[in-house]
Amino acid sequence: MDWMDTAQARLRRKNQVLFRPGDELLQPLARELESANHRAAALWAWELAEQMAAELARRRPEDPRPAAALAESRRWGAGLCTMRPAQRAILDCHACAKEWGSPVERALCHGVGQACSVVHTAGHALGGPVYQLTALALELGFPGCREAVERQAAWYRERLAYWKAWEPGADLVWADFMKR
Repeated sequence: MDWMDTAQARLRRKNQVLFRPGDELLQPLARELESANHRAAALWAWELAEQMAAELARRRPEDPRPAAALAESRRWGAGLCTMRPAQRAILDCHACAKEWGSPVERALCHGVGQACSVVHTAGHALGGPVYQLTALALELGFPGCREAVERQAAWYRERLAYWKAWEPGADLVWADFMKR
């Protein structure tokens, strides 16, 4: 079954999330994430969170929670704060999804939260794409989203390759837990 058929079936069942980490569309990315170190995965996830937070800031300029989650996640990764304030900011970002009526905005909120959580564990890495692709498919509709979704899935892999190559030579400040 094509990824679009699967996503449309989930939409018909009224699932809020149209993609899953195990989906064929995301398997190449999942394999590449397995070979990424924690720092490269975090840099990649923060870039993704930045995209989604910027879109949310455009849609909901009055609500700073998605941008705050990203800022606190980065501070935590750099060792400038403990887990608690970052975790609180990430949970506050997820709370936006419960408050906002738009399914696209809800998906983007969860996407920011998941991407920001990669600093805690790289196991959250596919959450950002799952939610961002859901938002994209909901925004563009079916079948019109095919090209955009496939382009975005390819972009994830391109950017991960960039961060995997760039990170080892970068002179960045990291918290001790990120250096392992």
